[in-house]
Amino acid sequence: MTDMTSDLSIVAASRRAGPTLLTGFALSLFASAFLLFSVQPLVSRLVLPRLGGSPAVWNTCVCFFQAALLLGYGYAHLASTRLQPRAQILLHMAVLASALVLMPLSLGVAAPPADTSPIGWLFALLTLTVGLPFVAIAATAPLMQTWFAGTTHPHARDPYFLYAASNAGSLVALLSYPVLVEMTLGLSEQLQLWSAGLVITAAAVLACGLAALLHSAAPVTMPIIRMQATPVAVSERLRWVVLAFVPVHGKRTGEKFEPLSYFRRNGPFGRAFAVIAKRPMPTATIGVIGLGTGALGCYARPGEAWTFYEIDPMVERFARDNRWFNFMSGCGNHPNFVLGDARVNLTANPAVQYDVPILDAFSSDSVPMHLITREALALYFACPKPGGMLLFNITNRYLDLPAVVARIAAEAGMPLRHLRVPAGDDILRQPRVEGLVMVAQGGNLDAFAADGWDEVTPGPVLWTDERSDIFGVIRWR
Repeated sequence: MTDMTSDLSIVAASRRAGPTLLTGFALSLFASAFLLFSVQPLVSRLVLPRLGGSPAVWNTCVCFFQAALLLGYGYAHLASTRLQPRAQILLHMAVLASALVLMPLSLGVAAPPADTSPIGWLFALLTLTVGLPFVAIAATAPLMQTWFAGTTHPHARDPYFLYAASNAGSLVALLSYPVLVEMTLGLSEQLQLWSAGLVITAAAVLACGLAALLHSAAPVTMPIIRMQATPVAVSERLRWVVLAFVPVHGKRTGEKFEPLSYFRRNGPFGRAFAVIAKRPMPTATIGVIGLGTGALGCYARPGEAWTFYEIDPMVERFARDNRWFNFMSGCGNHPNFVLGDARVNLTANPAVQYDVPILDAFSSDSVPMHLITREALALYFACPKPGGMLLFNITNRYLDLPAVVARIAAEAGMPLRHLRVPAGDDILRQPRVEGLVMVAQGGNLDAFAADGWDEVTPGPVLWTDERSDIFGVIRWR
């Protein structure tokens, strides 16, 4: 009779711990995964204007988040294997409470020293500001599955189906960020909402932990099966792939260095330099953001001083190596090179000015968003000397970037003209190319209008360091 009563009480507890308990755990896991995957693009966007988009910055962010994820999983493993459920829950509540002390999330306004690598500074900044919240969230999913496995729920013996909830949260976070979050919210608003989300999720996790204790089942000893893992071959451990890519923006025809492809004579840059050459005022200094193969340097004229800003040292080495490309030695005026993110370098040297700054940092249809925001354009227009103008290579197969720049120019009252040259059908198969030219307030682009450059309808969204909208400028056809 006693055994039957005990069985009936367990069944009753299981029913009480059924849908409500499962729903609470599933929603908490969904929310924690959403926070985990949404904070990564958010933090990366925050550091972009300060540090630029160099590979070192992106690699440091990726390395940090992977290390923090591993640390969170390690903490969850140790807690679940060394501590009793009650101690696990108390410890994790303490970790989450410590993370909440750092809310609202903020990276501050400090910048790294200009003469040192940003890697150590960025890693330390992320560790101090995002580290604890990220580790706490990363550990939440495995810990909550352990707690659920110890309840009287009918599915407690196999809690891994709860991965569906966390996977859904991860997927929704990754898809909603470019499509919804980035389109409608500024970075400061995203920080506030993420911080509020952490508070709510921490409360939900606490409630789930208490519910797990309330509906805890008697511990069940499961046999441990140890399997011998097949050793990994040394060749598999040492596999590596080197990917090197240099955008080929020009060609050498015979012994004559001729800018072709994106920079051909009948393209936007060739026609722009033809108009500039007819101006009464001389052009003494040219600043180019983006080096490529250096083909643009073929437009250099005697007496002009050219400076190329290039973020990738490998691109600079290839462009200057005559075994690969000869544009720098064959048609350039011995230009200067500045390595590193152009926006960061220009911000650190506000006195630098050029007659014609050129933006050519869009390779392989990638979009360095921090180079085409309102704040970035304001920086570029501090560069041109009086009477100068700004040129863009805005070619992109998938995004309507001219509309983005036109909106910024319209907000600032700056005249802008656009030229699109279709792909050639000759033997060289020249690609389609688009260019923009802008001048400061009070200037005019009549000579460009006479050459066939047209006006651009501004896009609906003003891109700033706070907010941008990639999804809204996709060319769907």
